[in-house]
Amino acid sequence: MDEQAPLPAQPKRRMTASRIVLLILLAVAASAFAVDLIARRSATAAKAALDDALDDARRHRDDTAYAAPTRSEVHKLLDREPDPDNPRPNIEIYTWQGALQQYRVWVRYGPGETETVAEVALNQPLQ
Repeated sequence: MDEQAPLPAQPKRRMTASRIVLLILLAVAASAFAVDLIARRSATAAKAALDDALDDARRHRDDTAYAAPTRSEVHKLLDREPDPDNPRPNIEIYTWQGALQQYRVWVRYGPGETETVAEVALNQPLQ
């Protein structure tokens, strides 16, 4: 009779050190991407909200209900205070910190007693 020899037991596969390091690096990269994405989306949404308010004011110039946002209205709209180190009194900078980059919304206010928004930029310093 021909008896079959039992198959040798398969050794358990262990993760090698290089795979563990690779998985850790992948997790760190994914986390950095997520943090950066959240910061970029927040800054982009803030600029879009200010652009919409400014566009409404420009479309309805004669209607006082659609005046360009003032400083306090911008703070409420963005739900935050500007960075403390602003370059000039008529410019405010709002920063969202990503993992790899900072995203900044620059707001320039026009002259006058009410100081309403004159210009908004994303990641570009205003003059």
